[in-house]
Amino acid sequence: MAVVAAEVRERILRFVGEAQELMGLVPGILDKVDTLEQRCETLQRDLETLQHEHRRLLSERNEIAESLSGVLQQLTRPMTEVAEKLRTP
Repeated sequence: MAVVAAEVRERILRFVGEAQELMGLVPGILDKVDTLEQRCETLQRDLETLQHEHRRLLSERNEIAESLSGVLQQLTRPMTEVAEKLRTP
């Protein structure tokens, strides 16, 4: 019985020691969680900024494409007229 009690006592002491060691890790883990939450918030703001910039650039690209299309149409119209005049005798 004394041997069993000693083993139980030893196991309890080991368990308490391991629990204390694990509890010692908790403040560091909580600090890491805070750091990661702040980083996540920063990344979310950065993502929103980049999405806004992406939408702006797409709009700008579309405006440029429309303008270029208009210029090309204006250039091809006179060239087509000249080509038609050259074909007619």
